[in-house]
Amino acid sequence: MIASPQPKEADDVDEWKRSVDFAKQLDTYTEYSLYAAALQTQDPRKRIELGESLAARTPKTQYSGQATQIQFDAYRQLGDNAKLLAFSEKTLQTDQSNEDMLALVSNEYVDKKRDPDKVVAYSAKIVELMDSKPKPQGVSDEDWAKKKKTLSGLAHYMSGLTQYNQKKYGSADKELRAAIPLVEGNDPLKAATLFYAA
Repeated sequence: MIASPQPKEADDVDEWKRSVDFAKQLDTYTEYSLYAAALQTQDPRKRIELGESLAARTPKTQYSGQATQIQFDAYRQLGDNAKLLAFSEKTLQTDQSNEDMLALVSNEYVDKKRDPDKVVAYSAKIVELMDSKPKPQGVSDEDWAKKKKTLSGLAHYMSGLTQYNQKKYGSADKELRAAIPLVEGNDPLKAATLFYAA
């Protein structure tokens, strides 16, 4: 109905406009209904299914960010690391606004010693997001500050380690030194950061 051409007869135009307007409202409502159902269900498999349905139905939906986070959390809840990684990699091809996905994929690449350029780029994106992203609703100031510090420290470390392995010692040293105050409290990561920064 939304894509239908406007009628040529003047008498039919008002009815056509009403029908198109109603179709648009219905379209928006069904989009919201899929998102709301994904948000409300406790079954992680159902959440993933509803998120996939919403993405297939409306790839550029206004609920994309929230639906993506719901699916990410559902895969994590299921402990399906392979699908979680694949989902995150696919999402990051078009949207790099989720710091959790950026950290997950970067960490995986560091562990597997692959895609060093992406590790450096994704790590820089994490730091940028943590510097600029507003605190999400429902998250305390203390928890948000902790997350920002943890992810920024990890990002600087991953970037520094990757560049160290590429023998880019100057930029590696800069990243590792930026990580040192941020990894305080995480003894294994602090030890690794100090080792490579030395």
